[in-house]
Amino acid sequence: MMLKAGLRRNVPRPALPLRLPVRSRRFVTNLPPSTPTPTPPSSRLARYIPRLSDISTKSGLPLPSLAISFAILHELTAILPLLALFFAFQAFGVGGTIIKWASRQEDGDDLGLGSYIREWLEEGQKRVDKVARRYGLFGYERGSKVVAEEDRMSSEQEALQVAAAAKQSSAAAGVASAVAAYVVVKAILPLRIAASIGFAPGFTRYALEPFRRGIWHGLLRRPRPTVVTKGKDTIV
Repeated sequence: MMLKAGLRRNVPRPALPLRLPVRSRRFVTNLPPSTPTPTPPSSRLARYIPRLSDISTKSGLPLPSLAISFAILHELTAILPLLALFFAFQAFGVGGTIIKWASRQEDGDDLGLGSYIREWLEEGQKRVDKVARRYGLFGYERGSKVVAEEDRMSSEQEALQVAAAAKQSSAAAGVASAVAAYVVVKAILPLRIAASIGFAPGFTRYALEPFRRGIWHGLLRRPRPTVVTKGKDTIV
């Protein structure tokens, strides 16, 4: 018995199989990249709301009416000077000279507006070209296609070409005057904003609010017809 017990103790036990750690498998699905939601462009009117709100508090005028008045005046201060400058430049024949000067502005000018002036010049050329082709102005065929961006000349070359042709062609002179008027209107933007804010209370008080009250009382609150009974007949 003792011998059997010793043999049992000395018999080596079989080694247990090693258990390797089980790694969890991660299945990766190649999903297409999510398209970021485009953020809506900030409204140009939003930056002037605090100033209009102060005016509303002081004057007692409703803020929505002041905002509408500001928007209307902002457009008027762009359209009216644009037309006036166009006809003035046409009368004096200085449109070509102005766009020629604008095309030669550099970034290191005294006022620091060289890059802005060239940007306004390029934008004005595109807008005038688009409008002229749509309505058949300045010698363009009505409804003709706008030249593609890769086929267009640089804004400086195009401005110099229009300025040179403005001396001989009335159509080119019209294009030069329209582009020059656009550049000047963009340059006076701070004055336009100041005028729009300054005249917004008066425009609201004497134009917008009376019009709104007239529409409200005239259309939404129409008086009921008067019924007059005369004998058996009813007259409305």
